[in-house]
Amino acid sequence: MRGRRPAVRTMVAAALFLSGSALADTGYYRGTIGDEPWQLELTIDGNAVIGRLVHDWLPLSYDAGGSFEENDGRVVARFGLTGDELSGTLIGDHGEAGTFEGTMLSQGTVTPFSFEQVAQYVDYKFEQGNIEATSTYPFFVSPRLHEMNDFVQPDLMAAQIEFVQSAQDADLTGDVRSEWWSDSRARIEYAAPGLLSALVTVSSYTGGAHPSLQYWSYNLALTGTRVRPFDLADLFVAGSDWERQLSDLIIADLKQQGAAWVLDGSISSVSGPAMQVFVISPAGLQFILPPYEVGPWVEGTYTVLLGFDELEGLIDPDGPLRLLTPPQASLDTEAD
Repeated sequence: MRGRRPAVRTMVAAALFLSGSALADTGYYRGTIGDEPWQLELTIDGNAVIGRLVHDWLPLSYDAGGSFEENDGRVVARFGLTGDELSGTLIGDHGEAGTFEGTMLSQGTVTPFSFEQVAQYVDYKFEQGNIEATSTYPFFVSPRLHEMNDFVQPDLMAAQIEFVQSAQDADLTGDVRSEWWSDSRARIEYAAPGLLSALVTVSSYTGGAHPSLQYWSYNLALTGTRVRPFDLADLFVAGSDWERQLSDLIIADLKQQGAAWVLDGSISSVSGPAMQVFVISPAGLQFILPPYEVGPWVEGTYTVLLGFDELEGLIDPDGPLRLLTPPQASLDTEAD
């Protein structure tokens, strides 16, 4: 995880704050469909709806598309899924205090759902001459997750301000001859009281053949009585040779994907630093490798998802991944 940043110019920070505005059309929710716990990211863009549904502890994640009826505020989100898993249509309305409630129609049955908004995505923009910088990140409105703002908001704002400061310095020396810009976007992969995993995508351009593309991750977990950042090593049993085994699994996956520098033998292992951009969810542990990491720019970004069954014997049962374990009540029900 990227370290905390020192304070930078107050005037720039003030300008960013004053130009900020909330993007009310994108929110992150937690709730239930019937008796099952789910997380929902919902974006309303005009009359179009885009959704992503993630189970609270099962490895289930689905995308949706739909429509928004502005007259009555109704959302219709259709989940067209494969196999015998969840499929159907969410039809609901936004209520007061960020609730989203309604019914799900699936295979001839009607199931009530109820979600509560826990975060909204906000956007801050700075413009000065040829310099432009934007940040989009989640601001947690739920009291149970509000502590995470102590990390997420300052870090992402600081990344934006740092770029602005660097660009302003370059402008003073006449090096900014065309548009310089930076765009930082964070996306929640999983959020719960005591656990957050989010991926940050940073695109920037300061001249050259193409923009730069970087990733970093926010991973926070409850340690003792406080939420704290955690690193990849915190997930695994010390002395379990997890780095080598992870590297072998990642390389095998990249070979199947056709990563050029893995196929030609230029890269035969993945080092610790290259594995530090990762996110977690009930689906598993996902690594993000940017262009030039395992292949040329034209091949783009590679992602590798390792299911937790592939990591059996390596995961520390007392580490952050314990927070993905289903409630004991659910385990008792399944055992019966």
